[in-house]
Formats: sequence, C-alpha cells, structure tokens
Amino acid sequence: MDRELADFLAWLDRNGGRTGTGVTVTVTRAGSSATLTSAPAVVAALFDVARLVEAGVTPLVLPAGRDVSTQQAADVIGVSRTRLRTMLDDGVVPWSRVGTHRRVRLADALAARRNVLRRTDDEQAMARLAIGEATTESRPAR
Repeated sequence: MDRELADFLAWLDRNGGRTGTGVTVTVTRAGSSATLTSAPAVVAALFDVARLVEAGVTPLVLPAGRDVSTQQAADVIGVSRTRLRTMLDDGVVPWSRVGTHRRVRLADALAARRNVLRRTDDEQAMARLAIGEATTESRPAR
C-alpha cells in the first residue's frame, strides 16, 4: 500500500473518519492553499473511499437519488452492460429514456445488486448442498 495513503487513513481514523465527525483540512498545491471545513458525512465518505483504494478496489462514486447511465448501473449491479440490457428488456430493472439513452435510478440499480447478490448466495448454498448430498450418497455404508 502507498505510504501516503496509509498515513492519510491513519490521520482520518484519528480525526473522526469512522465516527463521521467534521474536520478542517488545508490543501496545498503548487504554492497555493485552501482550507476546507468538511461536514461529517464528507469525512465518513472520504474514509470509505480511502479504505476501498487501500484494498485495491476502484471506488465508484455516484450521487444518490439520481439517474445513472446503463454502464454505471451495470457497474453498480456487477454485471456486463449486455446482461443489464437483457434485465432492462425483461423488466427486472426499471428504466426511463432520456432522449435516445436509457437511464436507471440509482436506487433501482442498488436493489438489483442486492437481488443479484442474494441469488448468487442462494446458488452457492444449493451447490454446496448438492455436493454434500452427492458425497454422502457415494459413500459406502458401514
């Protein structure tokens, strides 16, 4: 992990990153600086984003309550854009049209993600159960 990121995360943690308390930060670049007093929600979000980057994940930051593109919705749900188009066409995920482009409400994309994750968990549980049953059935009786 980048040492500067580790230092930043440690500083955020010490200064309210987990609890979401506000902080004042001075940012300096090319000889010019600005001071920012952030709202608690900003600090909590920044802490979450920094943790994702630390874990090697590229965070996707989207405004709540907004419509997103089909690519953004596919990224949120964790499927390809082609798979999302099928989900839209089948009515699995609601959508609207803006000009010639389809848009998905972020809340609907997040709900679809929960459904996809739930379905994946169910499929994995069934696979484990099937493997367990097959193993039990193939054992010789004692």
